[in-house]
Amino acid sequence: MPDPAPLIELLFKEANPQPASQPVYLTQSWFHRGANVNLLTTPSGVRVAVDNDGRHVADESITAKNNRFARLDLDSLQKCGSEYYLALPSGFMGNGTYTWYRASRGGQFLDEANLAEMKTKHESALETYGVYLDYDVRRGISGLLLFPQAGLAVVRGMTSQDGSFFSVVPFGAEVAPVPFGDKDSVKLEFEPHTNKRGKRIGETPDGVIADLNGQGFWYIAAKDGKLCVAHARPGLKPDGGRTLNPSPIIPVADAATETLEAGVASDDALYLLLANENNTIGGVDSTRRLIRVGLSDNKVESASFPLNTHVKDAALALFGERIAAYAEQQVVMLDRHTLVPQWSKDNAVLADNSPTDYRIVRVAANADGNQLAVALATAYSRPDEPTRVIVLSPAGDIQQRWTLKPGSIDDLTFTGDGGWLLFSHAYTAKFGGSAAVRENEAAAIAVADKSMGADTSGKDKLAAPATLAFPQAPLQERHKLWFNRPGDDFLPLGNGTFGAMMFGKVDATRIVLNLDSEWAGDENRMGMFQSLGEINFRLGHDPKTVTDYRRELDLRTGLYTMTYRCNEVTYKVEAFCSYPRGLLEVRLSADKPGAISGQLELQARQKATFSKRKDGIEFSGQKASNGQKFACVMRVDARGGTVSPEAGKDGVRDTSTQSGGKRTESSEDYKSIMLQNCDSVTLYVAGDTDYAMDPANRFKGADPQQKIAPRLANLGKLTFDQMRGESAADVSKLFDRCTLDLATGAPGAETLPVDQRRSAYRSGKDSAAPDVGFQVLAFDAARYMMIACSRPGSLPANLQGLWNEGNSAAWTGDYHTDINVEMNYWFVEPANLAECAIPLFDYIESQIPYWRKKSNKIFGDKVRGWTVEYMNNIFGGGTYMNYPPGGAWLSWHYATHFEFGQDVEFLKKRGYPLLKELSEHWQDLLVKRPDGQLTTPRTSSPEHGPVQFGIAQDRQMVHEMLGSYIAAAARLKCDTDFSKQVVDMRNRIVPPQIGRWGQLQEWEADLDSRTCPHRHMMHLFSAFPGREINPADTPELAAAAVRSLDARGDGSTGWSKAWRISLYARLRRPDQAYRALSSVVGNFHNNLIWEGKQQIDAPCGYANGVCEVLLQSYRPLDDTATRFEIDLLPALPKA
Repeated sequence: MPDPAPLIELLFKEANPQPASQPVYLTQSWFHRGANVNLLTTPSGVRVAVDNDGRHVADESITAKNNRFARLDLDSLQKCGSEYYLALPSGFMGNGTYTWYRASRGGQFLDEANLAEMKTKHESALETYGVYLDYDVRRGISGLLLFPQAGLAVVRGMTSQDGSFFSVVPFGAEVAPVPFGDKDSVKLEFEPHTNKRGKRIGETPDGVIADLNGQGFWYIAAKDGKLCVAHARPGLKPDGGRTLNPSPIIPVADAATETLEAGVASDDALYLLLANENNTIGGVDSTRRLIRVGLSDNKVESASFPLNTHVKDAALALFGERIAAYAEQQVVMLDRHTLVPQWSKDNAVLADNSPTDYRIVRVAANADGNQLAVALATAYSRPDEPTRVIVLSPAGDIQQRWTLKPGSIDDLTFTGDGGWLLFSHAYTAKFGGSAAVRENEAAAIAVADKSMGADTSGKDKLAAPATLAFPQAPLQERHKLWFNRPGDDFLPLGNGTFGAMMFGKVDATRIVLNLDSEWAGDENRMGMFQSLGEINFRLGHDPKTVTDYRRELDLRTGLYTMTYRCNEVTYKVEAFCSYPRGLLEVRLSADKPGAISGQLELQARQKATFSKRKDGIEFSGQKASNGQKFACVMRVDARGGTVSPEAGKDGVRDTSTQSGGKRTESSEDYKSIMLQNCDSVTLYVAGDTDYAMDPANRFKGADPQQKIAPRLANLGKLTFDQMRGESAADVSKLFDRCTLDLATGAPGAETLPVDQRRSAYRSGKDSAAPDVGFQVLAFDAARYMMIACSRPGSLPANLQGLWNEGNSAAWTGDYHTDINVEMNYWFVEPANLAECAIPLFDYIESQIPYWRKKSNKIFGDKVRGWTVEYMNNIFGGGTYMNYPPGGAWLSWHYATHFEFGQDVEFLKKRGYPLLKELSEHWQDLLVKRPDGQLTTPRTSSPEHGPVQFGIAQDRQMVHEMLGSYIAAAARLKCDTDFSKQVVDMRNRIVPPQIGRWGQLQEWEADLDSRTCPHRHMMHLFSAFPGREINPADTPELAAAAVRSLDARGDGSTGWSKAWRISLYARLRRPDQAYRALSSVVGNFHNNLIWEGKQQIDAPCGYANGVCEVLLQSYRPLDDTATRFEIDLLPALPKA
């Protein structure tokens, strides 16, 4: 799945200079009394609620269910001459229509007079202008462009048969619905291309850039490895038919070496901002290239300039005869004709050198091009730090500073009366401009004095959002897991390598520390995943006296917060695990100075030596079982008060001895630190082992202390808040790639803590209005969990992810290759988390040399390749028994990673060699039957049934793997002779068999029982995750698979139920898929990342099931695995 972030983040205001009147904004949308309600707001503050048919909705129903704001862009609002048109869809999920409404007359929008009339008559709030088309959502509609002067409209579409195309349809007040079809379509002349940052160029909906003043539009894509642009104008053929007149394709850059970051169109040119693929994003000066493509002559010009960026891509905004390029840390102004930089301002200057870390989040220009507004917010929009808006002149001089309420900024735009309009998650504010607004400034400044201490001298002014204020978001925000009482449920933090289990009691606040490589065992002994240590805060707070307790984990940012009130003091614990810094960072603070006193203790789970540092405590040791070295350092930064780590003082446990007047200290002296009257205490924790994924050195790497030292050495360069913002941005960059937004269905559910919400869900999951929002929350939790425990450079997620409270783990916390580790990673590609799969590939390749030895020991040296055990550790060791098809199953992830990302280098260097070696392995291992067919050696179906030749799972997995090899060889155009051998071998494998009661046979012999409820369903591998069995290509086998699946029943372990979701979805049984989905999610732990015996497989399998219900793309359209059929909503349940 490509990155859903647009290639060109282009709101309508950037495509055209704005007239005196501004567009309507869709500020809220929710479900009410069986219909969608859309709250439209004009810049003058007039609000009107309409349904999806444009009818006015009575005010009493205007009760917001959420507070997310969305600017109606090219898909919804169109400017045509002096008119604006609004498009709203009707129908749900299947067929429906898009209906256009005229949102303005002569550029004038809704006013108080006609709004009052509408309220009285309850008539249409918007004038119906034209019904656009009847559509089927599976046909991939992605863009709407209006050309009323020509009586035409253009839709951007994409189908599996036709690829991307533009279709021209009639448009007008009297036009009847037009069926969506391929007539008068114009096919794009190029294919999508994925650059190294994972962006998909030329794929819907990012192909449309901008409209050319109602005369045409720009579009963009890739061709022959080049980034290209073109423009087209709709028109009529001599015979009255509709057509598009495209320009020649204009190459502008090498798509392999430059990344497209932003684009904007003026009336005479298109501007593109590109970055070199090799630029490092991380607060360094990075060179950008600004390209200008002329509209009349197609001439391409470019110039390079430095633009300091941090973690976000840059953007562009037109500014009269200038163009502004901006990122989080800098705004650069360039002449849009000569492309010469004129001035630049960084975020520190714009924020008046505030000690708080502000970043640039939006830039907007006014219609005359003589004012540029820059909006700044703190990282993660801290609730105690206001938003700032700075207004600049064309020369870069600061003209105005505005201070607004804190909030995450969605949009900033200029209004017709000379003021500005800002949209936040929490409020909408209008400031500056007309006298009516200025009259409210005195009251606004008074608010600023009271709530934020803003400067009332006139330099800083708080915008008055009174006319556009909306209800605050519910306490339970969408992406948060939270509790309102102390308890033992932990919330997980992690950066792939280092994890923390944040427990919720107040008398002894526990943080259990985990390392992905903290393992007992070796090549010959299984061992198990273990815990590193524990941190305890003991502040002496009695849980009975605690009030206002709240503990939360923001899944979108990975930020943890616990607050509570005790003895008239509010205490706060903030924590995050930073991937950029490799640290766990924890801050304990209070709202009164000197309120923090107590004991801080560091514990080790293994035998270790403790020592004190001038800034904290550390321990180190070496396991006797395998010689693994480990270390942990806790740096303590206390503000105010005193910190006492000296031995035997201030309550630190003294285990020293006295002999002859000589004192001998033990390491026990240094496990604790006493805190006395501190304002705040910040911990920076790092841990590591000497493990390395290096089989040549028997998995031994650098000393853990050497690994830790650089992480702590650079702490002074950034504040805690800056690193907090950096970490939040790092997590959200991955998390935001995928969004699932469904109405909750259960009123009030989102206001419940997660434990109570889970209980309510379990009791009401079969009701007529289940809490679908809880299902979405579980999907988001699985995505966060994968981001937290599997990042490049780490080991892959094990059975428990990254979290283990002690030295023993269920099933050793290992890598089970007979479904569990695979299920962990099924969803990472569909959910757009491809980077999270890299640790799995690194792990597999590090183990292969040892797995080859096992294969040689089992099969002899005449069988090439490798095999795995059922249970595997991180040292090349394993146990239980050999699992012959395990390698074939693991190869599925390599093939899938390539299919989604189309990374040819990955295929060439990593995927293809692995697939070829496994193909050779099975070429040597397959058994020839008397009839010439090939079958697999004697094995057993996992944990089930007799040992026989030709177990169904083995044949199916090998068949799938060989198919992946054939496609890879065709894509790389290599090893033609061997590929022909593999094709022959694959064609001769015994196919799936249908048994006596219509079931899909688990063995070659017809042995299946109608009443067997076994949890493993390995004979259904070819239905999912394989692709050999599906209703379209093999309907009889698909029906047999359904028969087998139904016979197994609904009751089983969590991971088995989770597998059922994907199986039923692939087999087009939506109601059964939803039944399995509803059932399994209710059995998750309260933190939603564990199920059953503290395993993550079921939550991960559940997340994949959600993906399969909504979108499938497993059927290839060619023999090189580069083009696939996309099936939207293939298994949507009736409920």
